[in-house]
Amino acid sequence: MSARDRSTLITAVALMLVGAAMLLYNFDLLPPGLYNLWPVPVIAVGLGLLARAATRQGRGMVGAVLVLTLGVFWLLENYEKATDRMFVPVVLIALGTGLLLRYFFQGRAR
Repeated sequence: MSARDRSTLITAVALMLVGAAMLLYNFDLLPPGLYNLWPVPVIAVGLGLLARAATRQGRGMVGAVLVLTLGVFWLLENYEKATDRMFVPVVLIALGTGLLLRYFFQGRAR
């Protein structure tokens, strides 16, 4: 199985698990606190994308940082540690960080 096939398989399974968890929550079949952890798979995907971007001279770094940041933001928001007013500044910081990391990783390859 190629790395691309494995990545597609993992993404598909993660999406199915998140969807199933959301359905179980809607039917009140999950403990209330467990639903707050739904951003954890988003964080895991972000970390995977970040690792892959690091091996590809920074290609995909901006998207990886953005996905990771969104997952962390949503997790903090679920526990009332972040508010909607923080969203745009956090996204702008994530975009800048991703661009900076891409620049450094591309420079390393030259």
